[in-house]
Amino acid sequence: MKPFICLVAAVVLGLSGCRAPSSFSDMDQSLEGEFQDWNATTPEDVPLMARDGGVVEAPGSGTIVPGTPTHEMQPSGTGRMYILELYQSAIDERDALKKENLALNAAIEKLSKSAEALRMNITGFEQQSLEQQQLIAQHEAKNKELAARLVTAQIRRLEAEKLLYESKLEWQRAADGTQYGAAGSANTGLGLNSVDTP
Repeated sequence: MKPFICLVAAVVLGLSGCRAPSSFSDMDQSLEGEFQDWNATTPEDVPLMARDGGVVEAPGSGTIVPGTPTHEMQPSGTGRMYILELYQSAIDERDALKKENLALNAAIEKLSKSAEALRMNITGFEQQSLEQQQLIAQHEAKNKELAARLVTAQIRRLEAEKLLYESKLEWQRAADGTQYGAAGSANTGLGLNSVDTP
């Protein structure tokens, strides 16, 4: 407050022609008179100055000038409640996204485990298939060997049958020759003429 009083005193001294008061009591009296004059003025007495230097005519009390802003509570996009609502909706959306993210991570982990189990099953099936192919190859080799043995056995059997038939024919011829010779000698002893056999 004192700096303001000193400033007012300096202005008063400047306006009074830089005439210094004779005593501080005179200065206090002059300052009190200035403050009384300043307090006596009302806002209606002080003109409102515009930026261009002209006087602005204020409307009378109780009148509303069209286009002037009012202080009514209207919904707007910049109020505190609107910002709080936006913040709350952002928090809710964040929580929902967190839950969705957790659910998706759980689903991904479950699918990863299922894929790993399927991969292990496929590996087991491939091993079994390889073993089955090896077993099939062994059986095919055994079948070929058995088929070769069977063919060899049949050939030997046929050869044995051939030898048997040849032996039977020789025995039959020998038996027929022996019987023919005995019959011829018997006919000669009896004095019968020999008859040519056909």
